[in-house]
Amino acid sequence: MTDISHKKKRKKTFQEENYQDSPSWGISHLPVLNELEITAFFDLFKAWFQNRPWELPENVNLNLLSEYADRHGFNGMIHILSNKKKINYQYNKSSWDQRYFTNLLYHQKCMNICYRIQDIARNIGIPMAIIKGPGLTINGYLDPGIRSYSDIDIIVESIEHALKLISTLGCTWGSDHYKTGFRQRFLHPGRIHTSLNGWELEFCYFVKSSREPLFDLIQRHKKRFLKIPDSSKRLSTPEPNLHVVILIQHMAYHLCARLIWFFDIIVFERHNRKQLDWFWIEKELATLQLANIAFLISQFCRKHLSQDFPLIGTEKSGWNSLIQRAIVSTDQIFSKISLYHKKGWRKYFSFILAPARFFFITDPTHHSLFKKNLPTQWMASRLLFAMGIRGNFIFHFFATCIFIFGFPLVRILEIIWVHIDQSVHFSIKKASKHVND
Repeated sequence: MTDISHKKKRKKTFQEENYQDSPSWGISHLPVLNELEITAFFDLFKAWFQNRPWELPENVNLNLLSEYADRHGFNGMIHILSNKKKINYQYNKSSWDQRYFTNLLYHQKCMNICYRIQDIARNIGIPMAIIKGPGLTINGYLDPGIRSYSDIDIIVESIEHALKLISTLGCTWGSDHYKTGFRQRFLHPGRIHTSLNGWELEFCYFVKSSREPLFDLIQRHKKRFLKIPDSSKRLSTPEPNLHVVILIQHMAYHLCARLIWFFDIIVFERHNRKQLDWFWIEKELATLQLANIAFLISQFCRKHLSQDFPLIGTEKSGWNSLIQRAIVSTDQIFSKISLYHKKGWRKYFSFILAPARFFFITDPTHHSLFKKNLPTQWMASRLLFAMGIRGNFIFHFFATCIFIFGFPLVRILEIIWVHIDQSVHFSIKKASKHVND
């Protein structure tokens, strides 16, 4: 079996070699966009989505908007609008063209890797699914030059299946979070990162002793989720209803930090509208206790990007309603506020806040010791997994302790973040006003 734990210096991935002159996803160092520029930025997506001209207001810096678009991963949209003569500004056209055609090349190489993985999985009888990036390009955007993505996410049933695929593929480097430090095992259980032909692959395997929204979803719908790929040149993705739930739980887990994720669910919904059962989707999100934040995500999409996007459920107020509104806000997305701060006291605050995120993104009506409290169960199972401990009694003991001692601490963190950090306080007031409007 291929050893994935050695520390030999790896070669640069295809993404790193071809994107070395382009910016990373970070935008915190860029000038902050004002309200007019944010509106123009949203209108870029709407112009492409509706196939109409992109009208820029006066005194808006197109170069700055273009860099924001590049860092959010959709500068290819400007190339399309420019080629269709739906934008009158051409002075940065070469960079837009370069990004679009690089995305095309990037996607083609990605698909070659995906088909190779599927061929091997079919030959050795391993059920699997590929989620997000390439699946969204094919089943949402339809044009692979629009959206860039950084890796391939493969879901398998067990670590044995993951290692068997990795060994058969001949991957030469990687890291299993089970073999890394405590913090990585707690934050990223059931993940193996490898590389194939310079492409970064992330294998996610089901861990019974460690839980999170994605694992709970897989466990309930394993037969619908994971299938042995057929011999056709068709990407092995989950059915659309499951994929929507995956996308929303992924957005919630990462605190809606990237605008492209909102675009993803809008284009995916439009392309798969006839197949989507929103009653079933709402029921699954409610089971995962993500109904509130799913409502805010859908409301954001309707307000800023597409009035045709369906509202998902209704909002129920609770202790974390304000912080959820701050998470799903323009200020969070454009880094005026962020839970991913890297400097000052917020850096240490973010470090403490990250493990507690399950309390912030889940429905407050379930935050009771006498109900099925998923945040405490998810945190307890991850903690035991990171420590290498198993046992139902210990699990329930830890879950109870987390609720009795950890939940009050989480409430204190919420008060600090919502009321003491003035930038967040102002953003929440603005987001709440938008909700009421």
